[in-house]
Amino acid sequence: MKITAHFDSPDSADFAAGAIKRALSPLTKIETENYSADNDNISINIFPVFNLSSITPSYSVPVRRNTSGHEKSVDDCTLSIVCRKDEAAEAMRIIIGFGGRNITKI
Repeated sequence: MKITAHFDSPDSADFAAGAIKRALSPLTKIETENYSADNDNISINIFPVFNLSSITPSYSVPVRRNTSGHEKSVDDCTLSIVCRKDEAAEAMRIIIGFGGRNITKI
């Protein structure tokens, strides 16, 4: 199941992504997209799917790529999650808790 939500800041989306990563199955795929107000450039954060070390706790650290090569101010951020259907309610609870809005499920 795919869930998409909008956040007012990339930090809120990143915190929600980290909480979802810790709460759901390790096979859950999480991505964020940051939209710039100045133009249509998008910065994409991709969160790793697997925890490579079972000894240390799993932390979600985004890998940022800006398509324009320049840092821009970000006005809106979209979080996309692909998870199991039985985990969708927990993912949506976490999204709402971190300030997600315009939540859609596919």
